[in-house]
Amino acid sequence: MSKNSDVIITSITAGLDEILGERLRASLLQRIELEYGLKVEDIPIQSERFIDILRSLFGSGGFAMENIIVKHLSTNAGIRKRRLSEMIAEILGRS
Repeated sequence: MSKNSDVIITSITAGLDEILGERLRASLLQRIELEYGLKVEDIPIQSERFIDILRSLFGSGGFAMENIIVKHLSTNAGIRKRRLSEMIAEILGRS
């Protein structure tokens, strides 16, 4: 995994921890892997799918989750964008 992917995953984890706490975050990511086949390490290259899954599971709460993750990614990567997928694309483009 690249350094840029690590920053993305760390930011996603921190954002979900802020919202759900560590235990529920771990349960959520496990559920996403088991039910949707999306592993944590694949989220950087499938960010739109990840956001779609959050929205399908949490409805409008998925948008709130994205905003918290965007806040963490902005802090960790120094990028200002409104959408998670745009931020991730810019970060991965730096590789």
